[in-house]
Amino acid sequence: MKQIEESMIHTLEVTNLSYQRENKIIFNNISFTLHSGDALIIQGSNGSGKTTLLESIAGLNTTYKGSILINNNLTTEKQRNALIHYLDSTHLFTKAYNVLDTSIFWNVAYSTLKNNSYELFLNGLNMLGIQEKADLDVENLSLGQKKKLTLLRILLIPRPIWILDETLIGLDKNWTNYVEQILTMYRSQGGIVLIATHTNLKMYNSFNLKL
Repeated sequence: MKQIEESMIHTLEVTNLSYQRENKIIFNNISFTLHSGDALIIQGSNGSGKTTLLESIAGLNTTYKGSILINNNLTTEKQRNALIHYLDSTHLFTKAYNVLDTSIFWNVAYSTLKNNSYELFLNGLNMLGIQEKADLDVENLSLGQKKKLTLLRILLIPRPIWILDETLIGLDKNWTNYVEQILTMYRSQGGIVLIATHTNLKMYNSFNLKL
């Protein structure tokens, strides 16, 4: 895993965040502050607003009310989108690409580091146990393998905030434990994690939000 850049995000502050859809309140006046190294676990039933909340923070939803500050500065959706990795439970892959091509495409699309080597990509695939699938078309991967490939994006491309929305669906217990280790390492480097999950994660010193 690459070190988080020194231009560290020290705080993520959400204040009175509210969202309403067709006159129905999805969530109301959500407030919290996370510091570097913190983790927030968001839990709730389907339809409780977990995804909408995370999309709002990530800059993918613009119809909320309230404020989202990073390092005490009010941010636009575009600014947050550049600072945050957002992974959900879907898999948006280009069918024509194989596994290795997909990792290279992500590097070009999302990273300012355009000169990463093939060895770096292969090492990332090896770390996730899918190196032998490098030449396989992504549409032929299993659900668990697609999950692992999705995780490669956040491992290869440094960003100071990770938002994971049910990303662990499809991973067995051993791989869930491995992701827990990755999150622990990331937090030890100062990264901030927000995760919505139905899985009982082992996340030390984490905060919980029930919707």
